[in-house]
Amino acid sequence: MFRYPLIQYQWHSQHATITGINEGARALALLLQNNNGQIQMHQKTLPFGLTGFPQIQMVSLQQTEQFHEYRLYKWLALNQENFKIWEGLETFRERLDLLERILESQLIMVLQKLGKPVAERWELQTQITDFGKSDWTECHNTRLRAFDLTFRCKATLPPNIGLGKAVAFGFGKQIPHLKRKNTTNKVQMIEEQVMSD
Repeated sequence: MFRYPLIQYQWHSQHATITGINEGARALALLLQNNNGQIQMHQKTLPFGLTGFPQIQMVSLQQTEQFHEYRLYKWLALNQENFKIWEGLETFRERLDLLERILESQLIMVLQKLGKPVAERWELQTQITDFGKSDWTECHNTRLRAFDLTFRCKATLPPNIGLGKAVAFGFGKQIPHLKRKNTTNKVQMIEEQVMSD
């Protein structure tokens, strides 16, 4: 059974960051209170400290009438089964539709793990609105396809939570997206990149 990681590591501005969610936030608070400046990892004692102050955010999960836009970084969307489907698709639109279905199901699963009642049916209407890049990355000695993109859905999401595979290791970080004017049309370039990889 899949357990959504309630403590997630990320990299931000040349510093490691740790996000704690629900019980994970309480565990991190205890670690920080009872820490002597060191942490044990892989049978090694390493220095452990803070730069700045911990930020505590309370975010209520709710479905909304309007769309909210988010950026998603290094999203590992494709498991083995979905990767085979991806490889068999011929058009960019088909691949985009597959990614939107996967993203919608991952969002619903994460929202359930974070407290949304399972019996409640949410219509998120998830849409990928911009495709930043698609590249190969290594995770657990496996070569995987990672995506950077912008999406929107009809729900409020806590910032910095991960979506997809390996979120405890910094993959799939999502943050609210601030809109900027798009000065170039990237669709042709993105289609060529995604279809050629």
